[in-house]
Amino acid sequence: MSEPEVIPFEPAYTDSLCSMLSSYYNDDCRFRLTEERIAGICQDLLDDGKRSGLCLYLLTQAGIPDGFCTLIPYAASSPDDALSGWILLRDFFIQPEKRRKSLGTFLFHAVAGRYQKSGARGIYLTASPPALPFWQSLGFLPYRTDSEYVLSRRLS
Repeated sequence: MSEPEVIPFEPAYTDSLCSMLSSYYNDDCRFRLTEERIAGICQDLLDDGKRSGLCLYLLTQAGIPDGFCTLIPYAASSPDDALSGWILLRDFFIQPEKRRKSLGTFLFHAVAGRYQKSGARGIYLTASPPALPFWQSLGFLPYRTDSEYVLSRRLS
């Protein structure tokens, strides 16, 4: 088995991304979305990257995507903004058959390392209840006392 690799999204992987989004929304989230709606979400995700600075990374093994994540660097409205230097981890997905093989941990550490090197202060996210143990195992803690699902972790 080849080593996993984290790469920035490339257009050649659009079909794979749409397939993973279908699994994420229809299986994990239990929505029932048509292929047309999934294609629209995929296109919106790619368009968001152009508009909002969203960064999309793929986890691949032997050139085959097994997961993805999207992150948005927080644009501070002022230098004193409390979230200045923080990154929002918006989406995170590993193919179901590849879970529990440390690939999610690998993807997180690879992406977090890139942002830490660029000076990011931390990462925050909203976790679903089943994902809380995974994120807590990576050192995430509740960001606010009024929400157990909004988590954060300092990078520096």
